Amino acid sequence: MEWVDYSGNQVLSIAGVCKQPYLKYLYLDNNNITKIDGLETNKSLRVVSLIGNQVTKIENLENLWIEELFLAAN
Repeated sequence: MEWVDYSGNQVLSIAGVCKQPYLKYLYLDNNNITKIDGLETNKSLRVVSLIGNQVTKIENLENLWIEELFLAAN
């Protein structure tokens, strides 16, 4: 699976949602996420969209090759 969209589903945490080794595109817009975590094993991840959540700090992305990160309205 390369693409996942869990937008608008009242997701509280990224951890456990995205354990796909070939995941490239992750969309978690308009949920209730407060922290970026649980993505460390997704080495193929290139696009992460967390628009409309409650993230206050960009963290836990240091070892990933994210090309696009969307965080508007947090």
